[in-house]
Amino acid sequence: MLDHVDLNDLMAMGAARKNLETILGDILGTDVYFALNYRDGGASRFKVVEYNTNKIIAPTLDSLSTGQIALFNMFSTIVRYADSTDLNKSIFLKDISGIVVIDEIELHLHTSLQKEVLPKLIKLFPKVQFIITSHAPLFLLGMQKAFGDDGFEVYDMPTAKKISVERFSEFQHAYEYFKTTETYQKDAESAIEKVRSALTSKILVITEGATDWKLMKTAMSVLKGSPESMDLFDGLEFSFLEYEPKNSLELAPIKLGMGNTTLSGLCDNYAKIPRDTIYIFIADCDDNATNAKMRDPKGEAYKKWSSNVYSFTIPVPESRMDTPNISIEHLFSDDEIKTEIVCEDGIARRLYMGNEFDQYGHAMAIDRFCERKDICGPDKINVIEGSQGDKIFSFSNKGGGNCALPKMKFANYVSGNPDKFNFDNFIGIFEIIKAIIKNGAS
Repeated sequence: MLDHVDLNDLMAMGAARKNLETILGDILGTDVYFALNYRDGGASRFKVVEYNTNKIIAPTLDSLSTGQIALFNMFSTIVRYADSTDLNKSIFLKDISGIVVIDEIELHLHTSLQKEVLPKLIKLFPKVQFIITSHAPLFLLGMQKAFGDDGFEVYDMPTAKKISVERFSEFQHAYEYFKTTETYQKDAESAIEKVRSALTSKILVITEGATDWKLMKTAMSVLKGSPESMDLFDGLEFSFLEYEPKNSLELAPIKLGMGNTTLSGLCDNYAKIPRDTIYIFIADCDDNATNAKMRDPKGEAYKKWSSNVYSFTIPVPESRMDTPNISIEHLFSDDEIKTEIVCEDGIARRLYMGNEFDQYGHAMAIDRFCERKDICGPDKINVIEGSQGDKIFSFSNKGGGNCALPKMKFANYVSGNPDKFNFDNFIGIFEIIKAIIKNGAS
């Protein structure tokens, strides 16, 4: 474990000075050097000066923030121990070897220090094995940026499961909190109001994801032309909130990072004041907390929040009753979900399902393995796709990249090839929308 470093001892070594200045410069974000204070100045012996301008950055080391001091202490201690066995180690950081154990490394560190600086300092010691505990998602994102996906490993404790950075539980929690902030909610509300002002139907349907409305809109177009279901759409007029994901490269007037948390938050906000437009919010039913909030507590087909605000989760078809926690893709058959689609790089990819793999993430019969063991197994129907960190590789060609298809590419393919898919399980969605509109009109 690291202990407190005596800077006077290190500075006396001489050889360590340049590297200590490098470490502190990385922490402060500029090139610096140490200068001596007067002995009778009543402060610490050293001050920190910017190299290019000779401007005093810190008149004493005590004037640094707690986080900056903590970081400097950590990495100076490494140099100190290395120097005690070999003077050259304090000159060439890349030659220092050993094991360093740090518990809760993010304590007292500002977010920029966690994400940008800390991984950079760790990278100064390529021969040191760092064993670190952390609850900080930003630190892991910084490590991923500095070292790439294969430069370090993350294990979820106490299960000791190896996970990707995006699946780090604290990252998920932090992301959910972020999505419920006032600013993020206002982005969604602004987009909704922009669309509402141009509506002719005065009925707006808002879905949890950007692929959801695309698949529903395609299903509506197909079912309208079917003799068996066309009567359902007689007089049924409404509009979808059409948007692309926040990180989409597509040109689109509206880009949002909606998600289940933001969707349920919008229901809360829109129900607080009277509305002259009917708002219908539709969520997947793969999250129990969202199900409890978006469904009617008495078991009705939809929940009425106020006179013109309604919500429901996608109805579970008969074929999925044994596994009711489904997403929109589960309204298709398993074979349809697994449709192979040739991507821009010429590689055929598809969506996968958790039950194709054993509990270890292995699917030997199809030459595939999944990095996320927690969503794999005979009883798992999770749709595993290629844009959320759910990576699937080939055993025989490990360098071939991710074999999983992003959900958006699947939705776009369905929209362009509707004749290859059966949309009967979408009928329940439109039956509920029609019942809501009838209720609202009455």
